[in-house]
Amino acid sequence: MSDLDKILARLANLKDLAQRTDSAGEAAAAAAGIQRLLFTYNLTMADVPEKGEEFVDEGFHVEGDPRASQQRWKSWLLGVVARANFCRGINRHRAWEDNAHVVGRPANVRVVIETYKYLEANAKRQCLQAWKLYERDHYGGRAIFYRGFFVEYVRVVNDRLQSQVKESTQEAGANGNCQW
Repeated sequence: MSDLDKILARLANLKDLAQRTDSAGEAAAAAAGIQRLLFTYNLTMADVPEKGEEFVDEGFHVEGDPRASQQRWKSWLLGVVARANFCRGINRHRAWEDNAHVVGRPANVRVVIETYKYLEANAKRQCLQAWKLYERDHYGGRAIFYRGFFVEYVRVVNDRLQSQVKESTQEAGANGNCQW
């Protein structure tokens, strides 16, 4: 068991204690312990599994090296989609095997991978269409155009996903469904 696994298990135990205890003092102490560990290890409650719940690490292949300068937008896109779905995106510099990984709860991981694949294909399609329109009126570097297009695409996706997460969080809080 890694150090992170031990910390997450401790957080899950404290969360369980805070939710099931009848003592206000014990619940407050557990909440303070949770807050201290989250702050110390730069974690959020989304990183904390329910007691007995396991996180998964699922890898998949991204064409090209997502860490190369012309492909870096893929790494950013994975990070944006993963954060919006309470997961972590990890890129590896190995083009011959799974070079992207998503860590999180199993259902969230599947959503991240499928959403990422859809958005990546959509970005490429839209970029080609935009280039055809741009190329008619301008003469210039396609690589620069592509890079700018993809960076802006990721920014727009990030803005939209973050606003959706914020709305969902506010709705959950207003309905009393927000756990932390």
